[in-house]
Amino acid sequence: MSAGPQLRDIQLPPEPGLWLPAPLPGLLAVLALLALGWLCWRWRERILRQRHRRRWLDAHARIECELAPGVPQVAAASELLHRALRQYAPEAAALHGQAWLDWLDALLPEAPPSAGPAACLRDAAWRAQLAPDEARAATEALGRALARVLERSP
Repeated sequence: MSAGPQLRDIQLPPEPGLWLPAPLPGLLAVLALLALGWLCWRWRERILRQRHRRRWLDAHARIECELAPGVPQVAAASELLHRALRQYAPEAAALHGQAWLDWLDALLPEAPPSAGPAACLRDAAWRAQLAPDEARAATEALGRALARVLERSP
């Protein structure tokens, strides 16, 4: 028998140098973190908007509870709506007189014009007394208008 080639021990390849990880997992991790941050920001903004909206509606509820139904209650509810509009719809807050009443009627199309809050506000300007049911209806309608303005706000 003939002697075959002489075998040497198995040699391992040299150690690899410093390799950067694949870019795709790192990119996906960064995108996931950005998406998570954006979702947290949106959630926080939503919570803050809900709290702010709740404060406005609570202020309206206090007006309904603390003031007797009449001209002062309607005037306070109207002023609260004006204050909210200064923040959320400045172009509507600048309206006065008939333009304000027309805007209010357009905001609440479900209320009949003769019995809506605009008609009651128009009458309240000239009357010293309002019937409690008229004042209550106008105050509730102003509350619905406030809620609608807050819904439309970004």
